[in-house]
Amino acid sequence: DVEAAARAEAEASAAASADRAQAEAEAADRAAGATVAATTPANAVPATDFADGENYPQYELVYERTIDDGSYFRVSRGTNWDTREHGYYPEVPDWQPADFCFGSGELRLGFAGPGVIDVSGAEWFETPFHGVNVSVFDLGWADQQPLRVALVQATGDPTSARVVWDDGASDETALLNGYAVLRSPGTGAYQAPYTLELVGPSGTQSLTSAELDRYRNPEYRQACEPPPPALPDAGEQPADATAAEAEVRANFLLLVDQSIPADEKPDNLLDDDTGVDEAIAAAREGGFGESVSSATYSVDELVFTSPTEAWFRYSIDTVNGLFNSRYGTAHLNNGVWQISRAVICADLGLAGASCEPYAEEILPPSWYERYGDVGVEGEVVEDVTAATAAPD
Repeated sequence: DVEAAARAEAEASAAASADRAQAEAEAADRAAGATVAATTPANAVPATDFADGENYPQYELVYERTIDDGSYFRVSRGTNWDTREHGYYPEVPDWQPADFCFGSGELRLGFAGPGVIDVSGAEWFETPFHGVNVSVFDLGWADQQPLRVALVQATGDPTSARVVWDDGASDETALLNGYAVLRSPGTGAYQAPYTLELVGPSGTQSLTSAELDRYRNPEYRQACEPPPPALPDAGEQPADATAAEAEVRANFLLLVDQSIPADEKPDNLLDDDTGVDEAIAAAREGGFGESVSSATYSVDELVFTSPTEAWFRYSIDTVNGLFNSRYGTAHLNNGVWQISRAVICADLGLAGASCEPYAEEILPPSWYERYGDVGVEGEVVEDVTAATAAPD
């Protein structure tokens, strides 16, 4: 009933307040140099009820740091996930990613101090990419004490770590068990550029946040992503294949070049522009407008399947990530290599904007061979050859 529900809510609120008060008291004791005794809240369920080693992971404390203001950080490392033995990409059974591609387990980061308490999580790696992994967090904002936090894992001989954010804020501390937590007042940890310095007997290693963004590193992506589905086999070539390839690449990159106004581009870059301008406007005004405006393109591979048809694979780099293994076609019409309308429409669809009428995404036959004969809308495709044919 209503009275019982209200009573239960009050009891839960009181228990949460008691836990918070205890955390703040412990932080105050640490600031005074006191030893905090391990205590268990009266309403807590014994950990052994959960940490049975089967359904819930076990954790070990690997790092602690106490700050002069009485706040402190704790990092606990979870057990190894052992996911490699199951295979990451069953659809590509003959390929395996490098050891550094996926996390080995979970890290739990706890933070408490006078008037503030927070928690977050990240991954730890048996073999970090290039020996270093950094996870950044915005902590304390719910208690109006925002911190930018960098959780560093480093292998090798580094003994200390230092971070300098783009606004000049900095922090440094010793590494313990290969980990360090660095913090500075402020927000925007996920977007703010920074430089990390690792110091050890062999010298100082300085890395920017851009260099530490492994997902944008070509070496990482090559080692950690399965080979893309192949383009169709080459067919009869154009009379001057080199010049034709140069024209296809140039026309495609001109089509998607946002530094050149649309009215200054040739009007025959697309084989059909129906609904494209409207979709572009919708994408720029939508929730992914920043990604749309920042998008840059590169052509990764191109093949001619006939003297009048080209297939190509390309990538899109945006502020929100890299979209690679995209596919497109171009056709020679009236002496001009024109890009298929479905190419640009599929890209705009990534930003939630659709061309009208709808254009099916272009995918090579090898894509269906790898992932199954299933169309974009989820229906089973009876004729894969028809499904993968380039639009007229």
